[in-house]
Amino acid sequence: MATSTISQSASPSDFDDCACLDDKYINKYMNLITIRSGNNVYVFDTFFFTALSEKGYSRVHRWTKNIDIFSKQKLMIPIYIKEENCWCLVLIDMTKNVLKYYDKSGKYDPKHIRLIVKYLKLEHVMRKGEFLKTQFTESPIKIFNSDVGILDCGLFICVIAEHLSRNARLLFTLKDMRRFHKQILCDLTCDSITCLNSSYTTNSTNTK
Repeated sequence: MATSTISQSASPSDFDDCACLDDKYINKYMNLITIRSGNNVYVFDTFFFTALSEKGYSRVHRWTKNIDIFSKQKLMIPIYIKEENCWCLVLIDMTKNVLKYYDKSGKYDPKHIRLIVKYLKLEHVMRKGEFLKTQFTESPIKIFNSDVGILDCGLFICVIAEHLSRNARLLFTLKDMRRFHKQILCDLTCDSITCLNSSYTTNSTNTK
């Protein structure tokens, strides 16, 4: 399976003063993304995937009882990987029938995708009363070519989600991340969200 590469490099010193974004910060920011996106995008709670993987569908089937996730153009699921103390993000693009897996190091865990697809099938039967016929294509995405060990993975998935929610191209680099970090904290304080634009931002609405 091919892995796409989108952006490039910077020095680890660019992130020395970046405090990590924990689950509460991530949850609040993802909620702001959902609100801004209207009916087009839904971002799941940061605890959703952990509950699904540990307790099964019965534990989470009520989480979206008032939300028709199949009416959305995009769904996003933050995933906390306990063994690595790290976050990744899965995008479900309902318009293109594709699942994209975003990990700051470019890693990919197919069992996460299988569990999400299983959830979607069960949810469709529960909410729609029929089997989900959609066949999804899986696509792991690599963002950076250089060492990203010092980059906060919580910050990473927030930046990715913000861009994906408005169909912005992922043209930022590691050098942009410190500024993005400060902007996200400001947005969280103000309870409003602004676009995370890099110096390479264009008017194109195509995303990788």
